[in-house]
Order: sequence, then C-alpha cells, then structure tokens
Amino acid sequence: MLGSSPCRKPWPLYRINILSFVIAQHYFKRSFGDCFGTPGVKRRTDRKSSRTIHLLRGKSHNQIKAEPDAIIFNYTCWFTARLFKIIFVYWREDLLLAKRIVPCLDVKDGRVVKGVQFVDLRDAGDPVELARFYDSSGADELVFLDITASYEKRETMVDVARRTAREVFIPFIVGGGIDNLEHIRAILKAGADKISLNTSAVKTPQLIREGAHTFGSQCIVVAIDACWNEELDDWEVYTHGGRTPTGMLALKWAEEVESLGAGEILLTSMNADGGQDGFDLPLNRAVAERVNIPVIASGGAGKIEHFAQVLTEGKADAALAASVFHFRQFSVMEVKNYLQQQGVEVRMTHEQG
Repeated sequence: MLGSSPCRKPWPLYRINILSFVIAQHYFKRSFGDCFGTPGVKRRTDRKSSRTIHLLRGKSHNQIKAEPDAIIFNYTCWFTARLFKIIFVYWREDLLLAKRIVPCLDVKDGRVVKGVQFVDLRDAGDPVELARFYDSSGADELVFLDITASYEKRETMVDVARRTAREVFIPFIVGGGIDNLEHIRAILKAGADKISLNTSAVKTPQLIREGAHTFGSQCIVVAIDACWNEELDDWEVYTHGGRTPTGMLALKWAEEVESLGAGEILLTSMNADGGQDGFDLPLNRAVAERVNIPVIASGGAGKIEHFAQVLTEGKADAALAASVFHFRQFSVMEVKNYLQQQGVEVRMTHEQG
C-alpha cells in the first residue's frame, strides 16, 4: 500500500513528542546552531552583529548558564515543540473523531453481489474495479466479505486483496473463511490493512487474542451478524453468512471480543440488511454503549438521512453500505456533503470539497 505498513493506526503521543522536537530543532538550527550531538564546540558568526555564538556540547549546568544563546535555543526549541505537538495532536484527534463512510463489497465466486438478508443475490460488478472507483470517489475505507467462504469451506480472496492493494490507497478490510493465523498473515501480506473474523471467532475465540497479539488489535475486526430473537428478547449472533443461529447474545459477545483484543466491530443487523429502510439504531446504539472500540454500522442504508441517523442517534463510528453505492442511488461524496451540513465530522479531501 505505497509505503505504508499493513496495519494503520494513529501515531501514539510519544512519537508525536519526538517528531515535534526534531522539527523544532531542525527549524531553528540555522539561526542558533546545533547544540546536540557529541561533545565539542560549534561556532557560527551571526550575520547581523558579527558576534560569534559559542554552543558548547556536553557542558555542565553551570557552564550552560554562561551560554545565553544555548539557553535561548533550548527554550525556543521546547516552546516550538510544544506548539507542533498541539498541532499534531489536534490533527490526530480530528482523524479519530471523524466519522467514516465505508462501501462494502460482498464477494461470491470472484464477483461483487448484493441481496436481501444474505439471499437472492445479484451481480454488482468486479471487486477490484469497484474498489478503484470508490477510492477515487472519497470512500474512507473498503470492506471485502467473501460471503460464502465459511459456508462452502473455501479459502478467502488473497488474490483479490493483492490486486486491490495495487490499485487503491485507502485502507481495506478482508473477511470470510479466515480461521487461523496463517490465513490472517496471508491476507495482510497481500496488502489488506485489516482482517475480519466472524464464524471462526465464535468457534475459536482465542483466535481473536492470538491475532491481536501477533498483528496488533488495529488489524483485527470482528464481524457480528445479529438478529432480533423474540424468545430471547435480545439480539442473537448468527454465523456462516447469517445461516446459523448460535444462541449467543450479541451485546455480551461484543463485550467479549473487545476483552479478547479486537480493535473494531463490524455490526450487521440481519433484520435491516438489504431492506433500505434505515440502520438498526437500537442495536447499534446498544453495542456502541457497551464497548470502547469503534463500531461500523451495517445493514439498512437506503437514504442519505439514514447515515446521519446511525452516526448520531446510533452512536456508530462508521457507516457501511453496499446497494446504494453499487447501483448509484447516491455517491459517497453526496453522503459526506450531507453529513457536513448536519454538523457530522467527516474527512473531506480537496477533490471532494
């Protein structure tokens, strides 16, 4: 992915501290000289006053007192580093707070398909071609889900991930049929930024912990397909592409996957999926309030207003959709413009703006 690591995450503060001071020191060293490095004397003649500035490295505290220019340099660097840090931290927080719009590409037999409640599938195009289109259209992230991999015991799309990585520059997630660390490694090595676990996570919860420990939590997304169960009076978890009920409660499972090390939850409401009547706000809100990791809302997008609802009332961190984007009901850019008008923070590039 053009010089980036397979797993992206915001820079930690210690890196921001270091970067801020390095930039500050580099910015001022032409004016004040260089007071860092091996012990010795660095001399520079000030062009305006023709006086020589002595910056002695490796001095004692008392000796440094005698070098006011070195003190000025150090304090100027410190002050400027703090300023740069504020700027970088603000930028970092802005990226963390921005809501994401995520097109989803459900893949079957190498083609993108879309149906209603995981059945009655119809062809929507080539996955790599669609990925390239969404990359240029302002999508924040992409999701590839091989919706039959678990059910028909097939391997996931390493080749699709590799071809996509050559064509797009936004992060993308690949899921479907991933059931061991070697599968995770293969997908990430092919160029994916994250992998999604669903059926395998339910069967082997320890895989979440092992994946997070080996590749980092930011690479591990757990997909939860939830359907309201009248008898349980709660949302039940389904596996195998929505075909197999598990008897597990979705809210408790969301808490468990977070404790195991998942970095994100991809939450699909099977009741709302494909109906285009709106996201399942109660489900998304309930899960978002239970966990401290990002929640990607999926299932039910039909109008632009639905995105604003799930990102505000539903408390989701990202909104995923498929049909409305694949069949050009509206574009990612139109959704972002609307969200901006509603006061929802989104990432906008110069081209989008």
